[in-house]
Amino acid sequence: ALTDWLDGLRSEAEGRLLIVGDLNAYRMEDPVQHLVSAGYVDLTATASDDFHYSHVYFGAGGTLDHAFASPRLADQVRSASILNVNAGQPRDLRMEPSWLGSSDHDPVLVDVRFIQSSTSD
Repeated sequence: ALTDWLDGLRSEAEGRLLIVGDLNAYRMEDPVQHLVSAGYVDLTATASDDFHYSHVYFGAGGTLDHAFASPRLADQVRSASILNVNAGQPRDLRMEPSWLGSSDHDPVLVDVRFIQSSTSD
């Protein structure tokens, strides 16, 4: 049902769709693998940074936050990365009411160079 809904959005967006956020599923779990099987490109799996985690649970890092692009948009993605600024911080610091305590997850950054499509596409 989800991929049917996404296919509808993708057709409205001329084939260009970006899915970014906390999917509350690790990379090898069914929800993420379902998106990969549907043809979406896992941008955070190919990120060039050294640390591939967006959340830390009892000292173990994992990726719950993802970025996926439709094949047509994936060619326009310049880079994708996870900015490790929150998840690895001590709990007391994460709950501080400042930018340091903004979340227990790290943000996903995606740099896209949008190319205007021609009417013949």
